[in-house]
Amino acid sequence: MYILNKCSTAYIPKTGVTTMVYAILFVCSYAVTMTLALPITNTSSASLSSVVVSGSAFAREVVTFDINGPQSAEDDSPTPFLRYKMDIVFSRLPSSGTVPLETMIVPGYFAADGNAAETSATTGNIWRCHFRPSSAGQWRYTISFIDGPQAALDENIVVARDQGLTINGTAVVGVDGLTGIITIAPARANHKGNLKYVDERYLQFDDGSWFLKTGPDSPENFLAYYEFDNTVDRGNLDVDVNPDGLHHYDSHFGDWNSGDPTWQGGKGKRIIGAVNYLASKGCNTMAFLTYNAGGDGNDVWPLTERRFFEYDCSKLDQWGIVLTHAHTLGLHLNFKTQETENDNNNRNAFDGGDVGPQRKMYYRELIARFSHLGAVTWNLGEENTQSTLQQKQMAEAFNKLDPYKHNVVLHTYPWQQSQVYRPLLGSNSLLTGISLQTDQEDVHSDTLRWIDDSAAAGRPWVVANDEQGHYTHGIPPDDGWPGDRGHGPSRTTLRRNVLWGNLMAGGSGVEAYFGYDHPHNDINAEDFRSRSDWWDMCRHARLFFESHLEFWNMASADAVLRRGSGVSGFAFVNPGHTYAAYLSTVVPQSYLDLSASSSTVAFAVHWYDPRNGGALQTGSVTTVVGGGSVTSVGTPPSAVSQDWVVLLTSPGTFVTGPPTSNPTQHPSVNPTGNPTGNPTGTPTGNPTQSPSVPGPTTRHPTALPTNCPTDTPTSAPTTTAPTTLNPTAYPTNRPSSTPTAVPTTAAPTDAPTDVPTGVVFFVEILPSGCCRTSSGRGGTALDLFDLSLGECETTCAGSAACFGYEWHAWDRECELHLSPNDFARTSGTPDCYCFRKFTTPTTSPPTTTSPTQAPSTHAPTPLPSAAPSSNAPTSDAPTS
Repeated sequence: MYILNKCSTAYIPKTGVTTMVYAILFVCSYAVTMTLALPITNTSSASLSSVVVSGSAFAREVVTFDINGPQSAEDDSPTPFLRYKMDIVFSRLPSSGTVPLETMIVPGYFAADGNAAETSATTGNIWRCHFRPSSAGQWRYTISFIDGPQAALDENIVVARDQGLTINGTAVVGVDGLTGIITIAPARANHKGNLKYVDERYLQFDDGSWFLKTGPDSPENFLAYYEFDNTVDRGNLDVDVNPDGLHHYDSHFGDWNSGDPTWQGGKGKRIIGAVNYLASKGCNTMAFLTYNAGGDGNDVWPLTERRFFEYDCSKLDQWGIVLTHAHTLGLHLNFKTQETENDNNNRNAFDGGDVGPQRKMYYRELIARFSHLGAVTWNLGEENTQSTLQQKQMAEAFNKLDPYKHNVVLHTYPWQQSQVYRPLLGSNSLLTGISLQTDQEDVHSDTLRWIDDSAAAGRPWVVANDEQGHYTHGIPPDDGWPGDRGHGPSRTTLRRNVLWGNLMAGGSGVEAYFGYDHPHNDINAEDFRSRSDWWDMCRHARLFFESHLEFWNMASADAVLRRGSGVSGFAFVNPGHTYAAYLSTVVPQSYLDLSASSSTVAFAVHWYDPRNGGALQTGSVTTVVGGGSVTSVGTPPSAVSQDWVVLLTSPGTFVTGPPTSNPTQHPSVNPTGNPTGNPTGTPTGNPTQSPSVPGPTTRHPTALPTNCPTDTPTSAPTTTAPTTLNPTAYPTNRPSSTPTAVPTTAAPTDAPTDVPTGVVFFVEILPSGCCRTSSGRGGTALDLFDLSLGECETTCAGSAACFGYEWHAWDRECELHLSPNDFARTSGTPDCYCFRKFTTPTTSPPTTTSPTQAPSTHAPTPLPSAAPSSNAPTSDAPTS
């Protein structure tokens, strides 16, 4: 702790020095008392007020500044949140010279009496700032504290002062200009630092490790907890299970552990226990709304009774206790900043949907209080209905305000993906990812589509599946859960389509949405044990990626699956080095296309059980040789009718695996009612990786030729043609005349059995690389064809005899147009089948781009035997 007392100071900006280095004149001595983890060298001016510095003086950990500033109250007019702007400028100093190596402007906030979580104070003179340095060295801090009309919203005050320009406000005497130096030691082990976007499809920590997430997206009103100050249910959906309409999380009371945080004499044990339970199951993310006034829950807001410029200091401090604890246990925090009911054109919307004073103040308060937690995503809105301009301005606001440049994403309706996301693509976009809501059977194709399209547009997006439809189901409770009718998609279906569907497309992970037609749903969920087996499956999937794959160097390549041989599933590869294939069926054995690898390479073959996890296993084949387009990998060691993952690794690229059994249970969790064999908190996953590791491989769609003929090449298969239909609009300059016959290939006798019936298109890839289509009622995907589920689109609108898909949002179905007056309702599930991706001819190698260098060999960090307690953490950020 530093106490800086009674000194005079003069703030003299060095005009034109945009690095914001300040010359400070001061004459005084100061008293210093240290309680930090390391001594801090301080050459501080002193002031009429005191500054207390606490925390841990290591890189990637948090240092907190408490400043005795102006006496204020939450309901002052104007409010202190708007009237005062307190920032601290941090500059890492070079060993020689004066130009800082890096500079960060970190916003501060009004903290009432500095202990509002305990006292429920609404007044005080404590102003607080949290700083998480990414690098060791000497850091100069300079406090900027301005009083003026809406000073907090002036984004240019610090830079303007640095350039000697006039500002709209006056310096707060005795605080503004206070400066000093803190010395930060090198990072300690297991402290990963800030999670940030690095122009790749995966997020990366300061230590260079990559991040995948699995955990809950529900309940969306997680923060509507009855022991938070001033938290009430204003009523909307009538699905409450407690008389007060708020969450109690009684079933997690026993999961609280001695030494875990509480407030006001033991409040918070239930919600802290809920967080403990999620960490015990291996979850490493959680999501929550921070503002749902007028929404489904209508019970979460950071304001004092929804007054847009007045923030509730004690409630926000109590939120901070819970979220800091979650972060300490390794959970990434997905901040959903608003929902569709309050995002636009109504009295609950900040600035009516615009980016004005109310919204900027809201963003500043969130960033000042929580951005230091390291693993943070800012979600601009759930099922967002704002305009493209408003969405761009919101992303820009977060980019300007957030000193740590966290991931910024957007969530929208499944049928509005193209309308909302496509205008936000491009190298200049400040959106860094999307929070994908889509039907469960479309997760893989939609994830793949936006990874491909964003990369092609010049800025790869981080694509997570954070809500899986239908909204009535999502991820239902475990089989046999009390009160559940046992309906909805099965765990097998969801494991295949959602969990592995996203990860094998190159997605960043999955958050589980709890459907409304089940107990413990998106609004009233009280017990996270209701999805216990889903958390296990998520842990198994993430451990496979983290322990056995250099996934950041791999990409989706479903074309390597030999569909005509009966293989169904997804493939994820680093061509010539590593092939991972999730097989939802193995009938009777599996074949992969290894033609992109050398015939001299011998691949080791292992199998992984996605249902139960554990160690890699050996099947009927232990080694295969590369170079072949149809290579048998044999059968798994058991349960051949179940789903399996087959892993092929070339010499020097095999990554050893996790322990043969699940670690022991998290010590903070009450074992009653909890399955044994839970992990010890968030897995440590990939070993520390140098930041120089190549980024994720970008997967580009297969390029289609633009001069395809309409006549069938002589080399095309000779087959019996079905009823003639016009080809689709791919490629775009195809002659419009209809061929006399559209060839198709007879279905093999061992064709996949999991392709739904209905109106199915067969797309033939000819030797020239051109494609033709035909239609049939029923049928299966064929050896030369790639059936891809995707968003419904009309493929050739405006043609005299066009056919395509028309989306009906009301009943969420599609109609297939065979001609302008011929409609055929699709049948089966999913509602529609659309073509977006096309494979290359089977004689060509997979289209996945090779990484810039071969994957390096490394050993994983083993899982800990026990999770850290909150008072002695071994990690302050989610592990990747």
